[in-house]
Amino acid sequence: MDGDVAPLDRYAELAARHGAELIVDDAHATGLFGEARGSGLCEAFGVERSVAAVVSTLGKAAGLAGAFVAGPEVLVEYLINRCRAFVFTTAPPPLLLLAVDAALDRMAAEPQRRRRTLELAQRLRARLEALGAGRPPGAGPIVPLLVGDNGRAVAAAERLAALGFDVRAIRPPTVPPGTARLRVSVHADHTEAEIDALAEALAATLAAPALAAALDGPALATALDIPALTGALDSLASVPALPGPAPTATATLAAVVDALASVSAPGATAPPPAGAHAAAPAAAADATDPAFVVAKQP
Repeated sequence: MDGDVAPLDRYAELAARHGAELIVDDAHATGLFGEARGSGLCEAFGVERSVAAVVSTLGKAAGLAGAFVAGPEVLVEYLINRCRAFVFTTAPPPLLLLAVDAALDRMAAEPQRRRRTLELAQRLRARLEALGAGRPPGAGPIVPLLVGDNGRAVAAAERLAALGFDVRAIRPPTVPPGTARLRVSVHADHTEAEIDALAEALAATLAAPALAAALDGPALATALDIPALTGALDSLASVPALPGPAPTATATLAAVVDALASVSAPGATAPPPAGAHAAAPAAAADATDPAFVVAKQP
């Protein structure tokens, strides 16, 4: 998830010493690492002939779709005949294969694009460190910023979107509980000015006192008015079943939404209209507003 770079040379040595096989997931490295061809970390570490297989994707640096497993002929033949996920998968169209061929040629012919991507990612890390936001780990194009709290990560992503930056909030189950983060993907076509502006926006957003105060555990519990929310849900549970067919999932969900809409945050003069939070544009929402926080919780 964070684009970590494993020490494949040491892993290959360890596997050889103990008679084990090494399989490499190279999804974030294919097309970016490897000076000669840009084929990935196996090329960069010189272990292409020491691994049993490489698993990677065509949906990142290649800019296409699909994925692949590369390895010795015996492994390829085994997977063709025994891998159920492959056997029952529709074959890729010939046009996609032509695009893959063109993408591989471009990766090998334009090493400057690979270098620029990695240089821009390092520039972002250095700028964040200089601005007091800490230096995110890693050396690749994925730049993660650990936030911790789910609500704070979502609110930070919304604020960045309002500033024109598409930075995604990654939350459980994608990452372990308590490790929600912002995840930046740096591209070769970004400019230095864009990288610097993003660094300033990230540092300012994560350091905003109002954001942190509004989204810590106790404050969030108070803003949600947990007793009133629990009462509303209990009321739903106490409604006797009506004769006839069971309500549809849509009707049940509508009842829950109506119940939630009737719960006012502390100090509110009137409950918001049902569905109002869903219709509000992201740019107009205030991340410190309890109603906004409720609407954006995972």
